[in-house]
Amino acid sequence: MLRTILHIFLMTALIAAAFLAIRFLLVEPDEVAIACTSQVLTFSCKLRNAAIYGFAHHIFGPLSLIAVVLGWIGAMRLFAVVAIIAGLGGMVLYDFDIAGFGMLLGVVLYLRLSVRRSQTAQAG
Repeated sequence: MLRTILHIFLMTALIAAAFLAIRFLLVEPDEVAIACTSQVLTFSCKLRNAAIYGFAHHIFGPLSLIAVVLGWIGAMRLFAVVAIIAGLGGMVLYDFDIAGFGMLLGVVLYLRLSVRRSQTAQAG
């Protein structure tokens, strides 16, 4: 169980660091915004535009909740990880309300599925 909690902590720390880098290096600087108005769009401009589109249209929160529901129905940790990623993205990129709840539910689902998986491995 401790290993699973450590795994979740490291995963969320790395994902949060990536979204913080996107926020502070691509979304907020005015120089990047000016550079992304040109005709040639680099990968960083496409990533910036996707992040802005995501929080402008409130995509991260509902995506994390949908992933939690799919993970709960299908008992798949992949959807829990998607919920954690989308929730952290919403939390860091200005859309905290539903995204924070989805991220929390994703962590709970991931722990629940990990415990169930270890119990079935010990029983079998």
